[in-house]
Amino acid sequence: MNATVIFGLVFALLGVLPAVIPDKLAKLRFWAIKDAEPSDAFVAVTRIIGIAMILIGLCVAGSKPIL
Repeated sequence: MNATVIFGLVFALLGVLPAVIPDKLAKLRFWAIKDAEPSDAFVAVTRIIGIAMILIGLCVAGSKPIL
């Protein structure tokens, strides 16, 4: 297993958190504001970014071109 595959898998694994639990990650970010809740748009964008990270990581790990 070369470094590119390992990097791709780590990148994909890091994308799982925002894709699965974006609301909990947002609450970590808004810790300084009392009783702050993330907007629906923030949660949706965070989830989309997580899914994109997973796809890019898997493409890198599989050494397949993205486009």
